[in-house]
Amino acid sequence: IGLPFAVMSNSVQVSFTTRVVRDATLFGLDLGSSERPGIWQSVEAMTRRANIVMLPALTSATKLIDELSLSSPVLTPNGDGVNDEMTVFFDVQRLLTPRPVNLEIFDLSGRRLHRTELLLSSGGYSQVWDGRDDGGQIVPPGLYVLRISTKADDSGAALTRLVSIAY
Repeated sequence: IGLPFAVMSNSVQVSFTTRVVRDATLFGLDLGSSERPGIWQSVEAMTRRANIVMLPALTSATKLIDELSLSSPVLTPNGDGVNDEMTVFFDVQRLLTPRPVNLEIFDLSGRRLHRTELLLSSGGYSQVWDGRDDGGQIVPPGLYVLRISTKADDSGAALTRLVSIAY
């Protein structure tokens, strides 16, 4: 957070909104001055544990993948700089240690054209797809299925979205 002026009082209240996907999330803070770059001072919370967010609902969550969204449902990989790539946003939950998370693209006959495997634990993530298959070729115009999947010790999960390729 950049402030337009130096704060001279002994306390400042900072409010922000975020999506927490990991229980017992700790928010740390260090302060510094643009006049003295590289020098930082740690900030202690005013009340005990005011910088820790505990979400009991996360421990009972059943979803492994949630909040799947796309920067655009239409990808036009024609090199004109508009929608040449698509960003896939998603949350991973309940994975305390890194596990494989797969982003796959299928044609409507079920044939897998692209696969990216990521090693992830709980958190919010994004991944870019440029409309190319695993061989590096741009897929033909049409409708495709994007699938994000992972497995935990006790379950597995997958979410899908339709993606259109046009150029």
